[in-house]
Amino acid sequence: MWDGKGQGAPEPVGGDVREATALFGETADPANYVPRLACERVLAELERAIGREPGCAALTAAPGMGKSLLLRVLAERLADHLRCVYLPYAALTLGDLCAWTIGLLGQPVPADPATGLRLLAQRTQAEGSAIALLIDDANSMPIATAREFGSFLGDCGGSLRAVLADADDARTSRVIAALGLDVVDCRLSTPMSEVETRGYIAEQLCRSDTPPALRLRLGAAVTERIHSMSRGVPRRVNALAREFIAGGEVRGNPDGPACIDDELELDPEGHEDEIASLPGASTPCPTGIRMISESPGPVDRSRRSS
Repeated sequence: MWDGKGQGAPEPVGGDVREATALFGETADPANYVPRLACERVLAELERAIGREPGCAALTAAPGMGKSLLLRVLAERLADHLRCVYLPYAALTLGDLCAWTIGLLGQPVPADPATGLRLLAQRTQAEGSAIALLIDDANSMPIATAREFGSFLGDCGGSLRAVLADADDARTSRVIAALGLDVVDCRLSTPMSEVETRGYIAEQLCRSDTPPALRLRLGAAVTERIHSMSRGVPRRVNALAREFIAGGEVRGNPDGPACIDDELELDPEGHEDEIASLPGASTPCPTGIRMISESPGPVDRSRRSS
């Protein structure tokens, strides 16, 4: 047993650490999305932008902010009125991009994929819908392809829409400019606040059958440290949470491991009241969409210093 003072090897809490660390894995599964105000604003902007001609928007953000996840969430939200196709990269010719899209839509690829996709989009529009391409890693798109793709989108007259996602950098700007369209720039520039970090971790833990002792240890002191070290960047938050679950400590200190929440033992004995109040211990986990920036959710504040 780790004594909480840095003596001995820290032990993970609970039985299957792999299951717990999977909660904070790098994934674009929309089921793992936890809404926060900045993300919801960007999603709303994207929905508005893709709903008008030429129906082209750019989702830009720094690495690790969750662009791929937001594209997947957007696809779910648009599914009732648009046929969405997610492309994980854009280093393609226009013909290859069109052929890939047609294949993902479950249609046979014709000899001329661009013409085939245009006709498919027109048929979709006649049925009261449209095709929306959600293109990740957009700055990998060759400039020549970007020019052709922009012209192609314009020719489709609203039957084909697109969202291009990548880092907010010079290369992405050149690709967007090469499209030659009125592209709506939807930027996600706000990292998680401390409240959002605590709410995010608590929400992910209560969505699974996480051992109470682990949820107890991932309380205010730990999540505050994770937020400080991650600066609120979601990818870093996930990495630090995985690290803590696996080893009972968070590294990143140039002088060595940083052991967190030293006064709290790994053994839940003696903390029965706190465990009983944790989400999922005796009551179902909160469900439904809510903003963690407005409602941080069930977090352990019992050990916050006053």
